[in-house]
This record gives sequence, structure tokens and C-alpha cells, in this order.
Amino acid sequence: MNQRGVDTREQILKLGSHLVQTKGFSAMSFGQIAEQLAIKPPAIHYHFPQKADLGVVLVERYRARYQRWMDEAADQGLGEEEVLAGYIRIASRFADDGGKVCPVGILTAELPALPTEMVASVQAMTTDLVRWLASVLRSGRKRGVFRFEGDVDDVANLIAAALQGALQTSRALGRTTFDAVVRQIWCMLGRADVVEVETPPTTKRRR
Repeated sequence: MNQRGVDTREQILKLGSHLVQTKGFSAMSFGQIAEQLAIKPPAIHYHFPQKADLGVVLVERYRARYQRWMDEAADQGLGEEEVLAGYIRIASRFADDGGKVCPVGILTAELPALPTEMVASVQAMTTDLVRWLASVLRSGRKRGVFRFEGDVDDVANLIAAALQGALQTSRALGRTTFDAVVRQIWCMLGRADVVEVETPPTTKRRR
């Protein structure tokens, strides 16, 4: 594939990702992509024969991006509070970026309508994220960074769902709705002292 072909493919993926996070996969069409990129539909079909093919690649890119962030957080030796703050910050930036929602949130909401080829990848991405979040909460509770009741896996699911829901409702009710949910998450974890949403709290690195 020549450089022009690589650039076109990347432009399609970038715009496709934006449309998924703002309108949803079901509402996204090759026609929209062709019009906005000023290219002909066959140029899209050359790289992605079917819409499902584009969807599968987008999900794998989302999944790889989350995994890369998780790995970087682990490599930096950040404390659990900083790691959770970083995860919340990702959602916060979606809220500030034209009312985008998290890929996990929009794609799981659309799961019954997604092409069969995408379903397993979306489920795997969601499972990876919740398991990782549970591991952060489990480690943080053990070290006394977090203080909360209940099963760790249940709390991880609750936090993930709360952030996804907050991104959705903030579209209608404004950014303060998202911030209110974030404050309640910290309170639930016994960390009402954490008040920043965008700026990570000051926490000692793990030893």
C-alpha cells in the first residue's frame, strides 16, 4: 500500500472513530465518511469492504489504546489513586471534546444492533477494562488508599457504568452532571478529599 493509501485509511479510521463517539456506530455511514473526506465511496470499500470491517478495526484500536494506557500507568509505578484519577480524566476529556462518549459506553449500548463480527471484540474490550479497574481497586483497598464496602468486582462495574452514564447524561444536562458523579465516586471510595477532576491528585509513588 502506498503512502496515499495509508493516509486515506488513517483518515477513514480517524473520522470513523469520531462519528462512533458522537453519533454511534449504527448512525455512522460510509456516505458520511465519503462526503466529509471528499472521497468516493469505492475508496472506503477498498480499505474496508463492509461497514463491519471498519467497526472491527475501530474496536481493536480502541482496545489497544486502552491497553497501552494501562501498561504505561503500570510502568510509571503510579499509586492507585493516580491511576484511577487518570482513568477518570480520560472520560473527562471525552466530555470536553464535543460531548463525545466513551467507545465502551456507546458500543455496549448498541451491542444488540452491532454486526456479529464486532460483538466478541466489544465484549472483550469491556471485560479487559472492568478487570483492570477491579485490580486497581483491589490493590488500593489492600494498601488503605481506598476504603469501600462490597465486592471489588461489583464496585468496578458500578464505577465503569457510572462514568459511562455520566458522559451520556452530561450531553443533556451539562458538564456539572459529570463532575457530580465523579465526586460521588471518590466519596464512595472513602476519598472525599479528592476534589479535582482534570488535575490528578498528589499521591506518592508506589514503593
